[in-house]
Amino acid sequence: MSELEAIAGTSFITSGPVFWRDDAGAVQLSERPAFRALGASGAVTTATSVFDTTVQTAGAWRTAFERAAADSWHGRLLGVR
Repeated sequence: MSELEAIAGTSFITSGPVFWRDDAGAVQLSERPAFRALGASGAVTTATSVFDTTVQTAGAWRTAFERAAADSWHGRLLGVR
């Protein structure tokens, strides 16, 4: 796998960035460590709207693509278990 990644110049298995809405409603992008730090500072909370780019069906996209961090895997980055 690592040889293919080197040829392609990318990683096939990665934990991608986090997409979320700020207080003004603008979509933001953060790497996961930065998102955790924003959570620690209170700039993002479990109520912050996040985008779950792992949804796999149209139905899931309609119901779960954008939701509160507490209701998504993003909550784990903010300490929600």
